[in-house]
Amino acid sequence: MRYLVILMALFIGNKATANTVVFNQTFIAQELVVVSPGVMNIVTNFDDKTELANFNYYIDGIDYEGVALNQCDNDTASTACQLLMSFIEDKEIKFHITDFNEKTNLFTGQLYVNGDSLKDVMIKEGWYRYDYTKGRSRYLSILQKEAKCNARGIWKSRYSPLTELECN
Repeated sequence: MRYLVILMALFIGNKATANTVVFNQTFIAQELVVVSPGVMNIVTNFDDKTELANFNYYIDGIDYEGVALNQCDNDTASTACQLLMSFIEDKEIKFHITDFNEKTNLFTGQLYVNGDSLKDVMIKEGWYRYDYTKGRSRYLSILQKEAKCNARGIWKSRYSPLTELECN
């Protein structure tokens, strides 16, 4: 039994060491599939020596209003998935991994579409609200205010527009 525990500890330790190579680096996605409004399946190779890696990536910092992990074939998520798929289609996708959540088995970080942060675009275009419980970014707050002032996306009809005084 003791040998089994030692063997498991070595395996877990080696796995963690191997995975740390992908953190805090930017990679180009070879293939990308939208799984849900907040999750994408990315296929890439991390360098010329490794085989293709396939993993799920969560776009955090967004208030998805409960649809973040709903599969794209779900009625409440299908419109959001189609919007996201059409936005990323035929564009260069780069991603930067900063964290891994063992509970959800999802990587997080930044995703870039033709050089623009996808999270920034989602908020600026009014697709979703900025999730203030995940951080305090003044820049994302400004992007959200810009979306509200210009009545983009969800701010077009669901919420009353800001006054001219609030937008200046």
